[in-house]
Amino acid sequence: MPPIPAEACLISLAPDAMDALRLARWHGFLPDLDGLEADLRDLQPAGAAPPRRLCAGSVVPDTLVATLDDRARDALRCRYGAALRIEPDVILSYQAGPMGTRGEAGAAVETAAPVSPEGTAVLHFRVMDEEGVPIAGVRLRAEGAGGRPIAPATTDTDGNALLNLETENPAAVRRLSVLPPAGFWGRRLLRPVLRQTVPGAPPRLNALVLKPLCAPFGCLPEWGIEAMGLDRAPLLTVPGAAPVRVAVLDPGAAAAPFTIATVESGALVEGWSRAGAPPSPTATVIAAAAPGARLQLLHMGLHPRASELIAAVDWCIAAGVDLLDLGFAATEPCAALEAVLRRARTRGLVVIAPAGDSGGAVLHPAAGPSALAVGAMVKPGACPADAPGAADAATAPMSTLAEFSAGGVALDLVAPGAGIVLLTPVGPVALDGTALAAGFVTGFLARLLQAEPDLAGMARGAVRAAALLAALRARCRDPGLPAGAGGAGMPVWDPLPLLRAATDPCPVGAEPARRRRPVGAGLLA
Repeated sequence: MPPIPAEACLISLAPDAMDALRLARWHGFLPDLDGLEADLRDLQPAGAAPPRRLCAGSVVPDTLVATLDDRARDALRCRYGAALRIEPDVILSYQAGPMGTRGEAGAAVETAAPVSPEGTAVLHFRVMDEEGVPIAGVRLRAEGAGGRPIAPATTDTDGNALLNLETENPAAVRRLSVLPPAGFWGRRLLRPVLRQTVPGAPPRLNALVLKPLCAPFGCLPEWGIEAMGLDRAPLLTVPGAAPVRVAVLDPGAAAAPFTIATVESGALVEGWSRAGAPPSPTATVIAAAAPGARLQLLHMGLHPRASELIAAVDWCIAAGVDLLDLGFAATEPCAALEAVLRRARTRGLVVIAPAGDSGGAVLHPAAGPSALAVGAMVKPGACPADAPGAADAATAPMSTLAEFSAGGVALDLVAPGAGIVLLTPVGPVALDGTALAAGFVTGFLARLLQAEPDLAGMARGAVRAAALLAALRARCRDPGLPAGAGGAGMPVWDPLPLLRAATDPCPVGAEPARRRRPVGAGLLA
């Protein structure tokens, strides 16, 4: 077997007293973090960064991050046995982006238009607005049979782009996605009828017209706010109550592990954060849902590791944050990250995580028991019918789970997450992703803490976290999804919020046996 290359790892001492006693009996020492750190320094590959302790802000550190190779891992397992846990420092991805790009990981890499080889079809496109003005910077992404990607292209200043196919038949294009810059809705054409340019003849243009991002769809996350009834929620906060503190993890140009920017929600309602700060779509959604909340933006790298998220969660615990919107997800679980999320819950920090844009099972850490897993819904009529990811009003007259959204039994609840139009410094942009859906739920929870005296007056801790989740559960409604597809449903603001909860003898736990539909297997079950 070839040697395993050196990689970043999370190393934790297992909190099992029996394992520690076995080590003391067999090897004559009790494991502690100081000894483990000394061993790591001796075993690390040459040139590797020294081991770093995590979770030093709120509790005694119990996890180290270090670069190890297979020799170092074997030596540590031989010395510590079951008392040591070694796992990869997994990489996470942000779960939101321009509409139509979710699940794009396997798409072809953007390159300049190559010279068409002999015997292949050449397709010329011109993209323009409704007044015939060409649009530059539009990405054209085509897929062939079986979803096989075709080399994409981008329009020039004249709105022109060239696609080269690997076949002479232009009908090989089964789907064409048109992904514009700010200011326009994208399009998705299924089995488009395209005109081929004959070699030696003038180009035969395929004209594509894009609709502007304006009325009747608006330029703020209005349909999501209205769908959740937040436009009917009171704006007044409990007198004397401290502002609700919400932390948002976002990608941005940040030094490891993260940088912090504090913003009042009112500064985000009309667009991105203040000039000079990296944009925060999730924070903008939260600000629209919960005016008056105090937002603290923790800008991570574009693809942070689990150790960076652990450091961010630890900072939130120490800073007394009420709600944490995670924003990121990974396909692999991370026991060290799950451990710090459990610790956060005992301190009263409620964590909201995107279910993932994989279109399959719920990703991590949302799949774990310590974070709310939020899926994304799409509503017919919220965006043009041919927009990427739009719902078909004929087949889905009510809201439906977005095609990119993860689902299954681990899903806790759903919220709007497709066709969300936000203002940016360069104009309105249509976005989608389960991170946006999680942002709506975070804003809903912040509004509950603002408006409910019983919740606002409770000391921060596990009891208040359970009460907040119970209040959220009492307001979940069936959004019209198939039975069991939306977890506990979608939170909707009720003018009489405690009326439904008063009929439930269980204040926090599972829904009574009289329920008519199954709920998710997560926190709200």
